[in-house]
Order: sequence, then C-alpha cells, then structure tokens
Amino acid sequence: GDLDECRREHLCFQEDGEHKSEGVLPLFILADPVSTRGLHWESFLIVYAPQLQGTFYFDVGKAGKLFYLRAYSDIPSPGDYSWRITVRESNTMHFEGAFSAEDYVKPRVLPAHIQISHNLPYTITIKSSH
Repeated sequence: GDLDECRREHLCFQEDGEHKSEGVLPLFILADPVSTRGLHWESFLIVYAPQLQGTFYFDVGKAGKLFYLRAYSDIPSPGDYSWRITVRESNTMHFEGAFSAEDYVKPRVLPAHIQISHNLPYTITIKSSH
C-alpha cells in the first residue's frame, strides 16, 4: 500500500501519562483484492518508541465482510503498556487491552454494519499499565 495511508509518530507521553493519536480509520487500504482467504492486515498507525527499544503498531484487518482492529508491540515488555481505541460513528465504540507481541494478539471485530466507505474517526491512547 501507499505509505501515506499509515500514520507514523514518535511516542510522547503527555502530563497525564498518555500518548494520544487521532485520525480516521483508512478502511479503504483493505479494498485491494488481496487473498480472499483468511484475515488480511494493514497498519494504519505506527508509534516509534526508541526510549522503550521498540514500536507500537495498530492495524485494521478484513476477512469476508467484517473489519477488525489489533494492537501489538515489539518492545521488550509490551504488557507493561495498554492501549485504548475509541471509534466514533453513530454510536461510539471502545476497544482496549494490554499490548502483547504480534503472535499473541486477540483481534477485535468491528460491528457487522461497518462498510469500507464509512468515515470512522478514531482516538488512540497508549499508557503505562503501572
């Protein structure tokens, strides 16, 4: 995909101890007829964290007609940090969890009515679990 479809930021904790990112979920990056089998993922936000020796990744995925979200990290102790994704549509959706390595992620499914054309603003926060 085109690199501009994925936001890249550097981790910067505010005074409240949270890193906050805002944007619009680029569901259209999943429009290409890639493999129809299985779950296909594309990163939409990458947060570099050199102070933690790693990176936080936020992906949108598609399988059949359903869309999915996942968050993971390659930092040494990802479970020390948690994430929250708020997606605003007619009603607001909240997803949250602790970070884990990519192999251990539990994908979150978006409601079945979500279409690839929908405009879905998001707010993402990253914070220390301690």
